[in-house]
Amino acid sequence: MNWLKKHWLLIVILIIALAFRLYRIESTMTFLEDEGRDLLIVKRMIDTGRPVLLGPQTSTGNMYLGPLYYYLITPALYLAGMNPVGPAILIALSGVLTVYLLYYLGKKWFGTAAGYLAAILFAVLPYSVMVTRASWNPNLVPLIATIMLIIYDRLVYGRATLKTWFAYGLAIGVMAQLHYMALVYCGILSLSIAWNKRKDFIQLVRGVPLVMIGLIFMLLPFIVFEIRNNWVNTHAIARFMQAKEEKIIRYDPPLWLWWGKVSKTSYRLIGNSLAGSEMSAQPVTPYIAAGFIVLVLLSLALAISHPNKIYLNLFIIFLGCMAVLGIYQENIHLHYIEFALPLIFLALAGVFRPQSPKWLVTTGSLFLLLVFGFGITRSLGYITSGATHQAKKARDVAAYIVAKAGGEPYNVVSTQGTYTTPFQYFLAVSPHPPSNLLTKQVFDICAGYPCPIDDETTTLLFLTGPGHPSIANYLGHPELNSYSLKRQMVSNEHVSVGIWVAEIVLE
Repeated sequence: MNWLKKHWLLIVILIIALAFRLYRIESTMTFLEDEGRDLLIVKRMIDTGRPVLLGPQTSTGNMYLGPLYYYLITPALYLAGMNPVGPAILIALSGVLTVYLLYYLGKKWFGTAAGYLAAILFAVLPYSVMVTRASWNPNLVPLIATIMLIIYDRLVYGRATLKTWFAYGLAIGVMAQLHYMALVYCGILSLSIAWNKRKDFIQLVRGVPLVMIGLIFMLLPFIVFEIRNNWVNTHAIARFMQAKEEKIIRYDPPLWLWWGKVSKTSYRLIGNSLAGSEMSAQPVTPYIAAGFIVLVLLSLALAISHPNKIYLNLFIIFLGCMAVLGIYQENIHLHYIEFALPLIFLALAGVFRPQSPKWLVTTGSLFLLLVFGFGITRSLGYITSGATHQAKKARDVAAYIVAKAGGEPYNVVSTQGTYTTPFQYFLAVSPHPPSNLLTKQVFDICAGYPCPIDDETTTLLFLTGPGHPSIANYLGHPELNSYSLKRQMVSNEHVSVGIWVAEIVLE
């Protein structure tokens, strides 16, 4: 009872965080191509009892991540009765855990008030809420980034044991399988550890091998795949880093180009973290971003004049990550850099550390009124907005196809530009899944408009479906690069919101 009285505010914050993440989660969660693919792969593991060794494909570089995310969401999907909401709830709970860990770290570094502030920022601000309401591998990054900061705290400011170094290696191995861009964060954090431990060289030498052991252990399934397949991903990563083909990385950009990338990325990140600016355009975003920058720079000046090593290191880590991102020439989507969310919230919370002068705390408090007033309104609007029913739509389409098939074997395809993994997932878990062998009955799924009559003549009819090598058995049709035999479209019905299904009979 005394513990509850002492921590009542933290409990309230955690309850709020849980409510913001679970309220109407099934009707508003994202369930599109990536999510459908992920669950098909998990179903494959459940069906075969064998783990996959390859994770999601990256959007650039023709590379794959490790399979850890699939392992993590498998129990959640199974316990939810194969309902996609299971993994989404797992991510939501990871968001609540992140709230608690930010409280713990903020309190330890900057005092109790800062701990509560870091927690409530992640609990209620719109972008943090949004990314922890859907199952997707990048959405676990804020949790692991926060855990890495806790390990960093132990390594740099505490009494590190050999287990701590091993845990750090494990954490890097997890990050490497959630998003490769998160390795920028791991690299800068590691450089900061090395610099701060430079006077304790012996411990550094002892710790690095354990970091490598932890990293290799966590990447073991991926390494097994690489050994079996002639290091195909390793070669792809090497080509990407060498920047000889796609030119996505530029190691010697002009200063103006590099600075433009750094400043634009930082602005977008801060604006979205505090105002959810890219969820929809907001005129207040420039003021919120500018206010954050001014407060942090003032707090940084204080940390330099009245030395606060923790705040200074936190700022350098954030600045280092942004500086490295300046060499990346493609658009940096915000889900690439979710590792920076804990850094931003801790930097803002650190403004309220006990050493801060009253005028800075007062100014920061006025700024927070703007952030919370705007942010909470946005978050409430987001979780109470019209339901997307993306999972329900896919389930309804699958049920329609199964009923229409009438117990007969069938194939399922999609018209060019329509992605089908959400529908294929529900067909795969239905009592009557599609066949990979050629059948006379084919169901053509079309998003946004009725299925075009050209699908009666196209030679690419069967050149659709998920491309991940782990789920070839769930294509729902034969792998045919060309098909030119006669067929007839006998129906073309609107089945669910924006989805048409045509029945095609092969002659």
